[in-house]
Amino acid sequence: MRKPGIMIIHREYICAKDIQNRLRNLGYSVPSIVFEIEEIFGRIAETNPDIVLMDADVSGSYDSLDIAQDIQENFHVPVILLSSDLSNGEMHKWGYYCCSLKPIKEKELSLMIDLAYALHTFERRVYEQDQLLLKLMSTSQDGIITVDEQARVKYMNPVAERITGWACEEVQEKSIADFVTIIKQDEEHSDSLPLSVFLNKLNPVDFPDHILITREGQQKLIDLRAEPISDGDGSLRTTLFILKNSKTH
Repeated sequence: MRKPGIMIIHREYICAKDIQNRLRNLGYSVPSIVFEIEEIFGRIAETNPDIVLMDADVSGSYDSLDIAQDIQENFHVPVILLSSDLSNGEMHKWGYYCCSLKPIKEKELSLMIDLAYALHTFERRVYEQDQLLLKLMSTSQDGIITVDEQARVKYMNPVAERITGWACEEVQEKSIADFVTIIKQDEEHSDSLPLSVFLNKLNPVDFPDHILITREGQQKLIDLRAEPISDGDGSLRTTLFILKNSKTH
């Protein structure tokens, strides 16, 4: 992995130049130093850094945590806060990294930078994969419903909306069992298929020729497939329920 480019935000020129030289000696690119709060966002947009290294005391009357949050939300750039006070629990919440300012320990700082950059790169790849999956699902000719490990609906594509009669925004974050009822063909009085029991399985499960009861009470013959999506470590991330019109219909 390449070394990230770093922007330094610091109120003291001598300290900022010292940090810049140390980082360059460690192999990092440090093309930009910002001393004034009013210049931060414009300089980030101009230079597009990989990491922002900010003195927690730079903000003066502003809240440094608010500035860090604005940077991350608007530019999707991880922020490392340099502080001499590591007791502030707020600095350790997700998205923020913190290391001692007085004195700066180069190995510790380098580790923090590499960790922040690696996590940000990983999260960015996951986001891009999610966007690709979302695009593929939205254009699929099959109905697709995605649920989390608690069986809560996260997404329904347009075909699934037409098949079930439910709009995605109506059922998001609700249990799939609350609105999707599927029974065996020719068994009107049979119990509905307990979809939630398939969420812990890491292999696909098929249910051909089953009846789906729509929102309006209509019966549709479908083929159902429960397709698990796992993380790199093999743990279940989400489950796709794929609804196809049965070929025997």
